[in-house]
Amino acid sequence: FSQRMGLADQALTDVSDRAAALGELTGQAVDVDRLTGAFNAFSVSGEDAAGEMDYLFGVSQQTGMGFNDLVSVVQSSGPAMQELGFSLDDVADMAGLNSSSVLGSMKKALSSVAESGGDVQKTFSDSVSAIEGYVSAGDDAAAISAASDIFGTRNATQFVAALKSGAISMDDLGQ
Repeated sequence: FSQRMGLADQALTDVSDRAAALGELTGQAVDVDRLTGAFNAFSVSGEDAAGEMDYLFGVSQQTGMGFNDLVSVVQSSGPAMQELGFSLDDVADMAGLNSSSVLGSMKKALSSVAESGGDVQKTFSDSVSAIEGYVSAGDDAAAISAASDIFGTRNATQFVAALKSGAISMDDLGQ
């Protein structure tokens, strides 16, 4: 944590102690490289690192996803998800759904939206709002059709299902 995040003094002690405690709780050493990679990708400060570790552990417990697996998904999805306006906590919440499908679809969405130019976050938010409107109106076919334009045909159904179940909500995710 000292070299990868530049932590020192009390912040270093707090984060190191938290990582050791998590390792004891999970029975598996915390993958410090991936964890610091995720924190660095989302610009988590030393003061916030211990709290973020607690949050990630909570998501891990709620979803049954291993802590290191969750951190790995958050780290690998970080750059694309930040472009879409999502925070580390948002990505962790979504990772528990179906990390390969939902987050993979979000990465595809970023590529699709970026190709069209303009404000990536606004374009993505507007597209998802339109999809949510179809879902609210009970028009699943239109929602899946609109979702397939940015998420791809295979991932559209997964994304619409996550919206319908409330697992993904743009209001909850700060969009």
